[in-house]
Amino acid sequence: MDSLVIGAIASLGAGLATVVGALPILLPINLTQRVQGIMLGFGAGVMLAATSFSLILPGTEAAIAQGASKPYAALTIVIGILLPLTIKSKDKNMNFIRFEHINLSCKNIDDSRNFYQTLFPDWYVRAEGVFNGRRWMHLGDRQFYFALNDENNQERVHNAYENIGINHVGFVIKDGETMKKRLEDKGIEYYTMSAAETKHRIYVNDPDGNEIELVEYNQNYALK
Repeated sequence: MDSLVIGAIASLGAGLATVVGALPILLPINLTQRVQGIMLGFGAGVMLAATSFSLILPGTEAAIAQGASKPYAALTIVIGILLPLTIKSKDKNMNFIRFEHINLSCKNIDDSRNFYQTLFPDWYVRAEGVFNGRRWMHLGDRQFYFALNDENNQERVHNAYENIGINHVGFVIKDGETMKKRLEDKGIEYYTMSAAETKHRIYVNDPDGNEIELVEYNQNYALK
């Protein structure tokens, strides 16, 4: 069989495999963070293997075949890998990595923890301790957390939508119906609003009166 035909068949097979591998994204499946981590790790391993066996090793062999010594060929590959790391971006927005945490003062830190774990059952206590005689706790996940401070002697001053300050904090969720049922099961009051781009907009106050917005976007909303 002609090598051109073989190459075309191999390319077609690889393309079909990519399509088949992407099909599960269309299924309504909610994967846990652990499963997502395993899948991402596997995908990263495949790409590293492809980089090694399909790029680095053939490139080294080609350099040697053209008369370069093994150390020189290896050095060329290393320089090629490290060179992009020396290029500095002129985009100052690259300094922002992610939104990490919000610091909250609480009347009762345990009540606040129970409330937020009702909203987000996968959140856990990342760290906790005592500082200057008051309890503190970092509650969240690997990407974001609330820094809760037990201030049972303080009173709330800011009123949302009436004073200058934060009115609410918004979180994007996967399933608004499930969230509403969870709130109702716990006896937590909420109200809803509607917008063209969202399927659910749920508003609820934590034990200290901080308003939380829970948003489920429509599937066809481009900026979600």
